[in-house]
Amino acid sequence: MIDTQYHPLFDQAMDLQFKFHDFSAGQASHHPEARVIQNEIHQLVQDITVMRNPHSLEDRIKTIQNQLKQTQHTKDPFMNYEHHDFMYDNFEHMRGQLRKFDNY
Repeated sequence: MIDTQYHPLFDQAMDLQFKFHDFSAGQASHHPEARVIQNEIHQLVQDITVMRNPHSLEDRIKTIQNQLKQTQHTKDPFMNYEHHDFMYDNFEHMRGQLRKFDNY
């Protein structure tokens, strides 16, 4: 990936993918909601790799954010609220970056 717009986004998505795994303590193996979010983040990384349209990337990020919000207040949370907020805010920052793309 050589594109100067997508490369920083790719790095950030990879970092968030690792952070999610750390924050959820690997819960995706037996927590269905964590697995869904982990899969969506993985797909976001793949979408960035193939340089999908910024609107499609933004839609995927919105999906991740909605899933994070839904799981934040469950009776069996897999992450603490600070980690939820950190992830949500970083995905919001990514959406802001997408809006600056030339082809947005």
